[in-house]
Amino acid sequence: MISKTFHLEFLTPCFCAGADQTRAELRPSAIRGQLRWWFRAMCGTKEDEAAVFGSVHESMTSGSSVIIRAAASSKGGEDRWWEGIQSQGMDRSAYLLGFFCGRTGRLKSGAALAPGSTGVISLTYSKPIDQRLKASVDLAVDMFFSVGAIGFRTTRAAGAFACMECALTSATWSEKENQLRKCGFRTELSPKPFTSWKQLVGDAGYQLKHRFRSKSEGLGISAGRNGTSPNVLGSADPRQASVLHFRPVKIDGQLRLLLLEAPHQRILGEDTLNHSGYKRQILT
Repeated sequence: MISKTFHLEFLTPCFCAGADQTRAELRPSAIRGQLRWWFRAMCGTKEDEAAVFGSVHESMTSGSSVIIRAAASSKGGEDRWWEGIQSQGMDRSAYLLGFFCGRTGRLKSGAALAPGSTGVISLTYSKPIDQRLKASVDLAVDMFFSVGAIGFRTTRAAGAFACMECALTSATWSEKENQLRKCGFRTELSPKPFTSWKQLVGDAGYQLKHRFRSKSEGLGISAGRNGTSPNVLGSADPRQASVLHFRPVKIDGQLRLLLLEAPHQRILGEDTLNHSGYKRQILT
């Protein structure tokens, strides 16, 4: 068996939990879900995904080739990280973290893996991966640990981390960006670094509200009343994830905001693809 170990430092609060949503933990199931997403988004088929990560579908039942173990430590994490984030209202920080996490009791001690806290993830390949799929698996793993995130609200700046083994520099980011674009992603990196993760989240919230959702100032992409209008930024009913990810990253040791637009055809469901009022690419 082949094993790989990755050491993480969280850049923004990670809302990863089990049955009790107010007790954060680094869960292998959440990591597996993210690896599957990256594998699918980077060109993998459903059949190939099932062959690598397993499936319970009766037409393609199989076990996973990847065993995931994870542990987190609060040592070094930011104390009382939630202070200054409004639990409701339209303040910049509240628009992303406060409104969505405050109402579910997550803005308190123990409800998130705090910024600055660390984690260790190990991947063990329990059986050989088909040589035809190995390059796709390696690419998905590399992208997840380079520009990934874990847990609740990962598309909206939460759960982002920097990985020691996949640390980003200007040069390595250029390589990652080229790989992403070859697989149909669009990217946009903030021109200047941020002094804190709260400042970054505030900027992300402002962009989401004014640049993308506002009809008077931006693209006017709205989920409609109670989130029932499927679109590229996601909806509540039917449940649809966003193709646009607001992703904090650390490049050359500096905190930057990366916007990632995943290929629509690989991410969006049929309802969204057929009924979205905004079907063209969001980022240029």
